[in-house]
Amino acid sequence: MELTYLEKELADYFVSMNPKKLVIVKPGCKEFGNELLNRMSIYAYGLEVGARVIYHSGYGYSGLWRVLHAVYARYIGRRHAKCALLAWRAPIFLPPTKPPPVAERCDTLYFFGWVFRNPLGLLKYRKEIIETFTPHIISSLPVGRTCIGVHLRQKPFAGFPSGDFLISVERVRTVVDEYVREKNLHAKNIALLIVSDLPIHENIFAEYEHRIVCGNIETNLFLLARCSAIIGTNTTFSNVAAWFGNVVFAALGVYLVNKRA
Repeated sequence: MELTYLEKELADYFVSMNPKKLVIVKPGCKEFGNELLNRMSIYAYGLEVGARVIYHSGYGYSGLWRVLHAVYARYIGRRHAKCALLAWRAPIFLPPTKPPPVAERCDTLYFFGWVFRNPLGLLKYRKEIIETFTPHIISSLPVGRTCIGVHLRQKPFAGFPSGDFLISVERVRTVVDEYVREKNLHAKNIALLIVSDLPIHENIFAEYEHRIVCGNIETNLFLLARCSAIIGTNTTFSNVAAWFGNVVFAALGVYLVNKRA
């Protein structure tokens, strides 16, 4: 099948814009879900143009390492300003979703910011992304029961110290009950995997077999992804978990919506 004129032009454009390396320098985000989505979007861009993605973000650094990384990021930002992409507030969409907003033919592109997005890239390279980013998790889920993931966000979001947009544990428990009734499930056939950033009282979910995990945040995300459904606060963390698992996510905010990743 022959390419159309537009397809040929786009192909030539991507060849001319094909950077050899994509370097993630400083995402600047505090939430793991945002950092992971950002990295996945850039990785899909790398697959699209045949470029190697290098991860120098410094995410999670503290103390002296954080200071040293800040010096490194400042130097790269000044030294390679013409080949830098900045997405601190407004999202920048990357190929194959949209052409990159940079005219220079750089061998290396440097990424600063946490709102790089690539919805078409995530769809096109879903298999490769899942294989690359899914860690080997030893922890097992209950066997012989429908496992429902529950994500409890109890710490205030950055910039909202008063706890705006948080959903109470009691409200989440109510929604779990509503979901179970809607799906005609029985409590004895259900196991809850509860991921929480703070301790919770065991008796809140006492009617169900449940397991509460508060450990490594990356492990928690991929444990949620292995559940048959996820219920919780409408965060990037929960949405990314649902995307990896391709499961229903009941997102709690002002209202309840069900959607498939």
